[in-house]
Amino acid sequence: MDANIVQQMKAEEADLMRKLDAVRAFLAAYGVQNGRAPSGERNMPKPAIVPATRPASVRDRVPLDRFTEYGREVVKAAITAVKKETVRPVLTRRLVELIEAEGVEIRGVDKVNALSALLARSIDLTSIGRRGWTLAHEEDGDGQEPEENGPHSTSAGGPDASGEGGPTPSTVFD
Repeated sequence: MDANIVQQMKAEEADLMRKLDAVRAFLAAYGVQNGRAPSGERNMPKPAIVPATRPASVRDRVPLDRFTEYGREVVKAAITAVKKETVRPVLTRRLVELIEAEGVEIRGVDKVNALSALLARSIDLTSIGRRGWTLAHEEDGDGQEPEENGPHSTSAGGPDASGEGGPTPSTVFD
């Protein structure tokens, strides 16, 4: 055999022995020795159940005044566009057309995706999946629109703007 191969194999063996020692130390910490639990079972202890948490990527829904100037302009335009449309929910692609027709720029290469990301953070609009967007109060399911037919956000002219009406999502948590 080539001396170089023998040297590589000895180094590999030493590396594997270090890994084996680490695995044995780990098992010993759980009370498992020689591959068997203290009761003689071969099963490893069950891992602790960790409660489910919301993914870190999910952001809270916020009122208009919590958006940047750009986001506020786009979301306000979307609210206005949804109100004007007679058929709801309104497809995101249709909202892009309506908003851009009003002269409001939607940034990003994929305008539909960019708009959807902005609208998903708004408390004033609700996504109905691929079907599109509705005003938040329309998702309540009672088929009745509230007396104030506007957005929830104070900054969007909703019922909180005049101090009338009950609490809304934009005021309950402030």
